[in-house]
Amino acid sequence: MERLRDVSLVLLLLTGQLLGEWGRTADEYIRLPFWRDTRICSDGNGGCWATGMDGAIRPGIYTLGVCHIDRNGNPTWGEEVIMPLPGRGCWRPRPVLDDNGDVILAMNVEVDPDSADDFAHVYLQRISLDRELVWDEEGIALDTFSGDQGIMGVYNGPTEDTYLIHWVRGSWNQYPPRLQLINGDGEFLWGIGGIGLDWPHRNSHFVISGDQCFIVAQNVSPTPSIAIVKIDSDGEVVWDSRLTTLWEDVAQRNLNGAESDREGGVILVYEYERRVTIDDIERRYRGVNAVRISSDGDSLWTRQLYERYKIEREDYGTIRPIINYAGAGRFFVAWADWHRDWVQTFQVVALNVDGEFFWDEPVSVKLSRSSYFRLNAIDSDFAVCYVWRDGDDRENGPRIQQWGQRISLDGERMWGDHGRAIQARNVSTSFLTSDGNGGVITLADPDVSPTLQMINRNGEIGVVLPVSVGDDIDNRKSSIQNPQLNIYPNPGNSYFRIEFDTVIPNEMFRYHIYNLMGKSIKTGTMIGVPYLVEDLSRFSSGEYILQLQSQRTTASTRFLLIK
Repeated sequence: MERLRDVSLVLLLLTGQLLGEWGRTADEYIRLPFWRDTRICSDGNGGCWATGMDGAIRPGIYTLGVCHIDRNGNPTWGEEVIMPLPGRGCWRPRPVLDDNGDVILAMNVEVDPDSADDFAHVYLQRISLDRELVWDEEGIALDTFSGDQGIMGVYNGPTEDTYLIHWVRGSWNQYPPRLQLINGDGEFLWGIGGIGLDWPHRNSHFVISGDQCFIVAQNVSPTPSIAIVKIDSDGEVVWDSRLTTLWEDVAQRNLNGAESDREGGVILVYEYERRVTIDDIERRYRGVNAVRISSDGDSLWTRQLYERYKIEREDYGTIRPIINYAGAGRFFVAWADWHRDWVQTFQVVALNVDGEFFWDEPVSVKLSRSSYFRLNAIDSDFAVCYVWRDGDDRENGPRIQQWGQRISLDGERMWGDHGRAIQARNVSTSFLTSDGNGGVITLADPDVSPTLQMINRNGEIGVVLPVSVGDDIDNRKSSIQNPQLNIYPNPGNSYFRIEFDTVIPNEMFRYHIYNLMGKSIKTGTMIGVPYLVEDLSRFSSGEYILQLQSQRTTASTRFLLIK
């Protein structure tokens, strides 16, 4: 009877009959119990983990707190906040979801609260939804020496049940970046110091591609360059490269983003300023370039994405491009050209792996005024969702709002021209994560009274959508007949053949396999093929749900795994 109740609850969640508590207007939101350094990550099931600064140990030294918000916008543990390292000063937490549904945290820690010199060790902790501290109360120390360090991010590793930590060591104006690989038991796999660069760098980025990973960084001395180090899963440096020819013709440059090219290499985007002298008059231009580096470290192509003439004295802004992989072989690059007192638009282009454009011209999104601070984005089921801040001038001063826009693979603005307001109040910078169903969960004011809001894939604020069959990703698109989806053998004990009868050239399908608790345990993509074979031998016996989804259609079926 209990199993039937559990299955009924899961089906109720999957068919979207439960509505959440996220609020239904731009002025409604969830207030988090933190006061600064707040970050979020998806929980893989429509909710999110949140970390931030909480209670003070002594003036100026605070502990790290962790809470969980479920897919309906409700705190899982009520008002309770977990302290993953009790009695220690923590800051700059970076969470990531692992394959078991736990959250992995990396944080800077003041090891000895009574010592003003012993700062900036990096500690890790793993927390389950049952509020268990998996790696004991003490957590795991990444390093044993003191000195300035900073965490850039924590990620799922290149092999199963491993986690990568990206951090910088040394003084903050040098930024020599490092990587460390840790397994599920908390053991260091690449030595205590990790692997990385030994020269002063800044703007370091981390990219993972299959069972290999990259550190990409901007060198500051002695010769301006981009440094790239490729590392395999055993911790061996495959190659390292310093690219200087990319920037020889520009006077100022700034590495902004990096993304795996899905073929063992990386695609970089950077902002530049070049100077041209015409009739003894020097002219300055700002622009955005993309460059692809092959799996062997060679520069394959460079594309100019944008350039404009820089107006002296009235132009202090930056462009700040970002890159995201949207699926179906499309890489989206977006930028907002921030002038001194105004911003007109931010623009988005789509490239393939060969540097060819998918759209005739960039997609432009109108902005109102100069309150733009930072453009954030996340890939979201064959689209990319962007979040930024913007506002309108009013008699009593500007009203700053957080806005969002979803851009589809074919370059359509899916939430209106300007976008849809997510939170109608003054906001500082914002962060976002996936809601697990094509939309986003946003974090506003991460350093001052942080709050959450959800905007679903249809652009509705706070409305929880179902995740099962019959729910169109975009209601305005014409639908096609749902494919017949089959899986056999059913029951089976290891390998399953998944077939469907609707094959559309170049149409990309994403598939998810859910357990009966509604958690996605495996995902993948398929393009223009009628079947695929999946090995599920590492999963436990039980009933599972297979869902197939494209931009225009969905289908699902159940199957049984018996060991």
